[in-house]
Amino acid sequence: MSLAVSPAVKVFALLGILGALVLGLGMMLMGGGTEAEPTAAVAPKKQGLLDAPARAKKVAAKANAAAAKQPAATPAAAKPKAAPKAKAAAKPVARGIATNGLPMQIMVALRSNNVVVVSLWGTGGKIDAMARDEAAAGASAVGAGFVSLNVLERSREAEALTLKLGVVLRALSVLLFTRGGKLANTLDGFRDRETVGQAALNALR
Repeated sequence: MSLAVSPAVKVFALLGILGALVLGLGMMLMGGGTEAEPTAAVAPKKQGLLDAPARAKKVAAKANAAAAKQPAATPAAAKPKAAPKAKAAAKPVARGIATNGLPMQIMVALRSNNVVVVSLWGTGGKIDAMARDEAAAGASAVGAGFVSLNVLERSREAEALTLKLGVVLRALSVLLFTRGGKLANTLDGFRDRETVGQAALNALR
């Protein structure tokens, strides 16, 4: 049995084949083109650790050039140190024996004081220093003169004083003299400043 194909069917088949070819060609043109590769952005070059010494050298060179242009600083002249003040010379202590037989130290003190308190000491004990200081404080409190006489170191003056007064003097005692070298009072042993001060005031009466 032979199949006969009509001319109309042949035309439709040919049109279908042509349409398929056209459609396939269009698809190839639209999607099959060569895609352009994106151009990679060139990243700026970063300065790494290896570039640090070079930068440091450039900065140092600029700093040295600027320093060379500036005039050298003149060091300030050092101020001379003030000379230390000389200490006041200690007032010399009068020594020797006066013509009236009293130690010269007592007579010198009587020239400017109506009453002079004389502290006799020299045993070397602590009580000696305390008695001397109390006698000095009592004399200062009433404005009287004061003489400290160590009978061991100033034995010649102590002997002259004993001969002048005609009495045996103890190493720890206080004598009060008025103008002219007159003995006004004698205080034996340790006496505090109030007692010495009051005795000095009594000697003025």
